[in-house]
Formats: sequence, C-alpha cells, structure tokens
Amino acid sequence: TAAAIAAEAGVDDFLAQATPEDKLKLIRDEQAKGKLVAMCGDGTNDAPALSQADVGVAMNTGTVAAREAGNMVDLDSDPTKLIEIVEIGKALLMTRGSLTTFSIANDVAKYFAIIPAIFAVFYIAPGQTSGPLQALNV
Repeated sequence: TAAAIAAEAGVDDFLAQATPEDKLKLIRDEQAKGKLVAMCGDGTNDAPALSQADVGVAMNTGTVAAREAGNMVDLDSDPTKLIEIVEIGKALLMTRGSLTTFSIANDVAKYFAIIPAIFAVFYIAPGQTSGPLQALNV
C-alpha cells in the first residue's frame, strides 16, 4: 500500500490514488505557499502535474506525454533519483555562491592593484622631470 511504501521511504505525507486534478491542485497549493515543487511521473495522467511543477521528472519508461511534459527524463526510470537531483542542485547553488564571492573579491583586489599603478605613472617626485614609470625610465 501507499502508506507502507511512504513509511519505508521515510516520507511524512503522501497522496494515494490521486486523479490528475488532485495532483495539479496539490502542486498549485504548495506553490501558492511559496514552496518549490518537484514531481515524478510516468503516465499521461501525470502530464499536467509534471508541467505545472517547478521541476518535473518523467520516467523514461513512461508515456510520451509524460516525457514531453517534464523538464527532464530519468533514463533509468528510478524515482529515488529525485533526492540525488535535489542534492546536486544544492551543491551547484553553493558552488555558484562561492564562485560569485571569489569573483567579487578578485575584482576588488584588481582595483586596489591597478588603480594605484595607473596613478603611479603620473606621479612625479619633487625635483624630477619625469615619473618613475615613464617610457624613458623603464
């Protein structure tokens, strides 16, 4: 039964024997609460929910309608891959954040190195006729 499968998988809440309208309503309700929703499906009855979900994962063994409605197709048809997809997504977000931080720090460091060098070209010490980085002095 669905309850036994949910308990084995460690899922707190589940929806069994749902019609396409029930699935679509559940997804819209969760999205209205500001949540990101992922949906796995393999049948024509899953197609509306797959297209409504923020992430729709269709099984490769499913119908053409389901595969076309989803954002991605799981070639192994393993619904437990949804957990792996979420983990990879979180890792990508953290990596992107780290790269953004590094990029900003790198840009700031460049400005602190380049701007003084530019002004050093125009610096002329008292009693000199040319600056230290003038073309004739280099």
